[in-house]
Amino acid sequence: MMNSISTSRIINGVSQSHTFLIVAVLLFVGVFLGVNSSIYPLSIVGSFFLLVAFLISLKNLRTGLLLFLIVALFSNIISQVLPTGFLGGAELGMGAVLRDILLLSVLIGWFFTISTKDKARVYIPLKYPLIYICIIALFIVISPEKVTAILGFRNTAFYIVILYLTVNVFSSKQQIKRAITVIIAFGGLLAVFGLLQPLTGGVLLTRLGFEHGVGGALVRFGKITRSSAGVDNPLVFGIYMVMLILIAASLWLSTKKKSILLLVIIFLMITALIFTFSRSAVFALIASLLFISVFLKRFKLMVGLILILSGLLLFSVIFYDSILVQRFFSQDEVSRIGIATRIAQVERSFQYINDNPLLGIGLGTQGAAKARFAEGLVPGIITDNYYFQILTEMGLVGLLAYLLLLVSLFIKGVSIYYSLTDTYLKSLALGIVGIIVAMSIMNLGSSTFDSRILNMYFWFFMGILLSLRRANKCES
Repeated sequence: MMNSISTSRIINGVSQSHTFLIVAVLLFVGVFLGVNSSIYPLSIVGSFFLLVAFLISLKNLRTGLLLFLIVALFSNIISQVLPTGFLGGAELGMGAVLRDILLLSVLIGWFFTISTKDKARVYIPLKYPLIYICIIALFIVISPEKVTAILGFRNTAFYIVILYLTVNVFSSKQQIKRAITVIIAFGGLLAVFGLLQPLTGGVLLTRLGFEHGVGGALVRFGKITRSSAGVDNPLVFGIYMVMLILIAASLWLSTKKKSILLLVIIFLMITALIFTFSRSAVFALIASLLFISVFLKRFKLMVGLILILSGLLLFSVIFYDSILVQRFFSQDEVSRIGIATRIAQVERSFQYINDNPLLGIGLGTQGAAKARFAEGLVPGIITDNYYFQILTEMGLVGLLAYLLLLVSLFIKGVSIYYSLTDTYLKSLALGIVGIIVAMSIMNLGSSTFDSRILNMYFWFFMGILLSLRRANKCES
């Protein structure tokens, strides 16, 4: 990609993008200067790794982006085994710092590559995400707590840029197919790792540096360790599995020559999802499969789903005292306490909303965006409902903007699905539309987009969705 670029064009490109590069370098240096000095050698190693990633992204942006997506999955493990760094008043795990700088490196590579071309052009198939980013940025301006608001922006809108990066670097069926194959294969490996957790009682993650319960990684249900594969907590891992299952299942059902290997991977991912014991993630998978099978008239999918549900009901009757049935079908004391806690959280958020229903109490004042604040800063609140979280933080204005964003993505996705003629691309669009539905449902039971990992993969898949029409034209 860069071989034919002359020295004069590189200098010209740097001069065109000097503002962006200066900001990027300052962020790069600033984060590492803010990191605890006791891990200076690790900072050098991390800088070298990021430099390599940056050079890779200059040479091949698709490889750089996939590298970022895969490495980011282990950011929670990195944060557990390395000391904590500081940014402003908030503590940030080293995994989070390295992950964000790695994304920044890939973005610099993208921008630099564009600026050195004779006819620089960024493809923007959907403008509303950009409008949403601008709306969130305005909340930083009006927020009295700037550091808190910046962390909230990072948590809410920062990763949307992955959508445009993906759209611009994936333009053919071959490129898309290669990326999806890598991600599904890697998801299958993580599913195996996740299944080893309940089988070994969490020993594998303990050896990687986790302590019991840290980051939700070794949370148990009864005497069984819940699957998380080190990605984050069991809920995040469960939703990550839901995303990949929807895509893999759509691709498998739509091909004439069925892949046994893909079927095995789907089975492993579904099993790993079940052993996360995440009821909301399982419900989101079932509901999204049912929705897309009815809405898009995929009757084979509906028949398969009915058979699966029938099998689950039969299992619950025959093995009514098993731990799986107790988790998903019974209303034990733990379940009742969980439901009561969620209701209390929503009621508390309403108390805050009453103070400023139009603009909320401030961006980043609740959920994971607050990180773990140092002494002197007010901790956030948790709602376990992303719609209520946005309503509390940004009021009716922010909630309306977010809902319009989801609706615009869904409408665009359905339109793209009906316009495609290539079987593989059409099946992929079907799975990604299912992801939009699943994430919208999951928002009711958790602060889904608080997870950086889920943010990254969601916007990556949205970028793939918006690039399918161009890929389809290349095939026809």
